[in-house]
Amino acid sequence: PVYYQNYLLGEMTASQLKASIKDLLSPDAGRYLRERLFMLGASYPWDETIERVTGEPLNPDYFVEDLIRKCDFVNDMDNAV
Repeated sequence: PVYYQNYLLGEMTASQLKASIKDLLSPDAGRYLRERLFMLGASYPWDETIERVTGEPLNPDYFVEDLIRKCDFVNDMDNAV
């Protein structure tokens, strides 16, 4: 039970990373992640790593946008039936 917040932090991080690479083509996105994220390893605390990679601290707005998009998709599917 103590670790549940890690799932939310992971989802928030994923949403922010996705937003930071959304305009890159697939090979460029892979290169971006490899060079800007994976090469850092554990050199910095997680929150500093996110800021270095995406240019801003962890921001819940990206997660909220993803969640709204997913809810809209589900609602559209329900309305189509």
